[in-house]
Amino acid sequence: MKKYLVLPLLIVIFASNLLAEGSKDFDLSSASTTPKVLEFIRINYIDQARANPFEMLKAALNQVQKGVAEILVTFDGGNKFTITLDKATKKFAPKELKTLADLWAVLDDVYLFIQMHYHGTLDKQDIEYMAIDGMLSALDPHSNLLTPKIFNEFKVGTKGKFGGIGIVIGSKEGNLTVIAPIEDTPAWRAGTKAGDHITQIGEESTVNMSLTEAVELLRGDVGKDVTITVERKGRPAPFNVTLKRAIIKIESVQSELIPVGKRNVGYIKIKNFQEDTGKEFSKQLGKLRTAPNFSGLIIDLRNDPGGLLSQAVDVVDRFIPSGVIVSTVGAGSTFIDQEVANSQGTEPAYPIIALVNEGSASASEIVAGTLQSYNRALIMGTQSFGKGSVQSIFDLHDGSALKLTIAEYLTAGKNSIQTVGVTPDIMLIPEKIDKKEMDISEDEHENESSLEGHLTKYSANVKGESRYKLNYFQPTEKEDEEETRRREYSKKLDLNKDLAALFAAKIIANAPTDAHADLAKSAAPTITAIEKEQKALVAAELSNVGIDWSDCKSSARSSLRVAFSIQKNGENITKATAGDEIDLTLTATNIGSGQYCQIIGIIDAKDHALKNKEFVFGKLPVGASKSWSAKFKVPKTLPTQGLPFTVKFSEENDNRPSEFKAIVPIDGLKQPQFAFTYKLGIPEKTKVVNEPMPVGKTIPFYVDVKNVGKGPALNAVAIIKNDTDTKGVFIDTGRVKIGKLDPGQKKRLTFKFKIEPSLSKSAFKLEFTVVDQDLYTSLSKKIEFNAGSGIMEPPSGIWYEAPRISFEGTRFPIVTSSAKVHIEGDIKDDKKVKDYFIFVGDDKVAYASNPEETGKFRIIADLPVKDGNNLISVIARDELDLISRFNFAVERRK
Repeated sequence: MKKYLVLPLLIVIFASNLLAEGSKDFDLSSASTTPKVLEFIRINYIDQARANPFEMLKAALNQVQKGVAEILVTFDGGNKFTITLDKATKKFAPKELKTLADLWAVLDDVYLFIQMHYHGTLDKQDIEYMAIDGMLSALDPHSNLLTPKIFNEFKVGTKGKFGGIGIVIGSKEGNLTVIAPIEDTPAWRAGTKAGDHITQIGEESTVNMSLTEAVELLRGDVGKDVTITVERKGRPAPFNVTLKRAIIKIESVQSELIPVGKRNVGYIKIKNFQEDTGKEFSKQLGKLRTAPNFSGLIIDLRNDPGGLLSQAVDVVDRFIPSGVIVSTVGAGSTFIDQEVANSQGTEPAYPIIALVNEGSASASEIVAGTLQSYNRALIMGTQSFGKGSVQSIFDLHDGSALKLTIAEYLTAGKNSIQTVGVTPDIMLIPEKIDKKEMDISEDEHENESSLEGHLTKYSANVKGESRYKLNYFQPTEKEDEEETRRREYSKKLDLNKDLAALFAAKIIANAPTDAHADLAKSAAPTITAIEKEQKALVAAELSNVGIDWSDCKSSARSSLRVAFSIQKNGENITKATAGDEIDLTLTATNIGSGQYCQIIGIIDAKDHALKNKEFVFGKLPVGASKSWSAKFKVPKTLPTQGLPFTVKFSEENDNRPSEFKAIVPIDGLKQPQFAFTYKLGIPEKTKVVNEPMPVGKTIPFYVDVKNVGKGPALNAVAIIKNDTDTKGVFIDTGRVKIGKLDPGQKKRLTFKFKIEPSLSKSAFKLEFTVVDQDLYTSLSKKIEFNAGSGIMEPPSGIWYEAPRISFEGTRFPIVTSSAKVHIEGDIKDDKKVKDYFIFVGDDKVAYASNPEETGKFRIIADLPVKDGNNLISVIARDELDLISRFNFAVERRK
């Protein structure tokens, strides 16, 4: 059993890929995976006190009701709860809910009820996967279910190799695009270039194909050919490239020499810890050590999310002659295992600096923390993530797997870093100076302690203090995501602009080559020199934007008066509109008897777009006023509301003024709503007019799209794509840009596809979607085509639109002081309204099916709300499963 130490970013991937993996014939009443998971938890979970059956049940049912529209769960006090599934309702009142066996008995009963009454489109095995993943979320953020697809990807990630052609791909405006060819792979040798569009893989069109589907087609058995069709800028026509699949090795280790004067400093970057990381690290270290005047080593662990524990141990063992590298302890601090250093092959005592940041987690923290504990390396950077738990993978024998927290690790056998992380000896604080977006204060990063449900029982007691703090000027250079990914997969390192690596190299080069134990002490003069140089740079850059950042002292009492205003295009406004680019201006006046020095205001807000914006004033003498504006682009999707924020101040002499609170009033945009109708055109270049869908001929598919909403669509696009089960239909034109579409405006779109000889079924499905990419309003429908007759279901020539939701007479945002708010509204549809459901934030709080099955349905609901702003989403469906959404805000004031 391998122990994996991984960063919880994977959770996002799991949650988004839970569906569409189950068996269509799955009987939920005979589910067998859930009891297996519960048994693994009972035997192996690190903290049995957290395995609370009732909390796990609530989490399981909440996950299911989020994923299945027709299900609503209400908890009635004690262990009692009620499930409404469409028109069926059942009350559950378990007598016992004290053990995991009791939990399984209740879930088994729930599964039987769902099996009997659910007739929707989701596979029932996916519903079990939802319940399991929800149940695990009640334990901790790192215990979760790996569905079959995710489990396969997980195994590829830890092995570091697979059969493929060697390209990094992305989706750009519906086109499958090469982000970067990986060097020394079939695609690289064939001349594939970044920016190439892959329009076809084998016989499959890639138009609007998901990245997961594309990866599955490109990967395969080593030695087998795959043909891709490439469209390249500058080439008159697409061309085919046939590639023989090979073992693609994703490198986890890269190295370089950094010359500093006459000395050479080794640099090794570890991206993650996979099966060959330790071996590759030793190999590249050996090459670096042969360099003339080798002075020491930088181990770069920044943004290393972890991986295999054994490989982290191998890296540390190179530098520690004896002692415990890491201990693993389970429930009740029970000793499980420990890894001890082997004196054979230990490196000489040259200086080492390990670079870490908030993205360094798990295995990378073991390396940094243990080297620091044994005084073998200086740690430099920012506080690491703080994941001190160990997960094991348990195969569930249905293709899925359980990732379960079974233990915690202690670096050097004694130090917990859970929620705290590794504290750098040299804390780096980058200062970015740009009048449009200042960032010169120390940032607060997301870490283990910010994850909901993180383990606390095994947390470290105290966060360490850095020996040095080094503020430095970080030039602002914007790099797009594609360029970042190209660099990530390139074998060539470019460290010329990596200031942290260059600072580390300078510290090592200026230290005695045998001074590893006293490196912290010997580094002082170099750090002081760097600090002086950087301080002057920062002051000069701030002076260029009108800020006096000189050191000063004040013995008298200071006092600050603060005023807030909003501007758009240089004019004062009282309210912003969603999508506006505005200036948030603070005017600070020193009304005390002493000056302020290096004073900054920093926004604290729940809204991530507002959080951490800075108002930089610098020196503020007695009686002086100074204004500073922070740019803020209001998200276009925000409904009408007031965005509250708090400004917290910092000052060189710790003479901090009181916090300042304000609100940015926002008017939401009126929303578009789409309707569409469609028909087939006459196949191109065909003589038989009465054959609507001839094999091999290009068939036009016309779709008229109309905006029936109250506001314009800002950036609309429409696509068609093959349904999951559709094979043998080649899409030539599958994406049409609409752009702006005003209320009442209509546009005709032309798509094109071909029926391939390989089509084995008499009918096939295409999925049509129209979406406003700015406002996220969309409408989607699967259309079934009879390949012989061309008849479509739903029928062509009819307009289709989702239900219309209205709250006439209601003024938004709704303001209340109560814990509940009553809402009433109407749903209207040109067909039959099926149902509606309501979310408050992420919590599903209401569901109602339409008993009359008419085109009208009244919304009546009492919604629980929390203090502050609550986002309410009302979602309605009609009999064709066309869906609309109405969002608004409720502000609860104390």
